[in-house]
Amino acid sequence: MFIQRAGGPVTLNQQMALQSGLLWSEEMDQTIADELKQTIPVYSGTLSALSNGLPQMSTLLP
Repeated sequence: MFIQRAGGPVTLNQQMALQSGLLWSEEMDQTIADELKQTIPVYSGTLSALSNGLPQMSTLLP
């Protein structure tokens, strides 16, 4: 399970970089801003799961 989670931040980093670049180049398109706002909590949740385990699934780090 942690191996599946480990690849997530890389993909999410790339997605957030793309969305941020599009947002900057297209003068604050609201659709792209909304997509970025949705991506950020997913990224944070993935980092938290890697750092703290997934207590809700009874998988804690040693």
